[in-house]
Amino acid sequence: MALARTASLRGTCLRLQVGCVIAVNGDVRATGYNGSIPGDVHCIDVGCDMSNGSCVRCVHAEINAICRAARSGVNLIGGIAYVTHEPCRACAYALACTEVKAIYFEKLRESNTRQVSEDRERVQAAMETSGITLSTLPSLT
Repeated sequence: MALARTASLRGTCLRLQVGCVIAVNGDVRATGYNGSIPGDVHCIDVGCDMSNGSCVRCVHAEINAICRAARSGVNLIGGIAYVTHEPCRACAYALACTEVKAIYFEKLRESNTRQVSEDRERVQAAMETSGITLSTLPSLT
């Protein structure tokens, strides 16, 4: 998880810095952080583009890690994803599509909306059905 925290420091979103590391058999295969798509402006330069309480300028850390692996032809099957923050539904499903066997995260998303609570329930049910471990991993710091 320390590597995911380090990856999060590269994040360019002012709202939240998230990091993701995907390891297979203990070897780091991909890292990602939340930031703009290549060539676009960054939140740290022009501010966040907010919609419904989220920055929509940034690619999420999990998707960034998956894309980096794909660009390099790196297989993530059987891997474990370590994410600094609870994945949203789309990111959890994307990680599941890479056939990781587990997703661990440190911090829960704020569940101040019904949508977040409903998404959390959907994700937990889908991961359970798919045989993927989804769990918080307590911070060691």
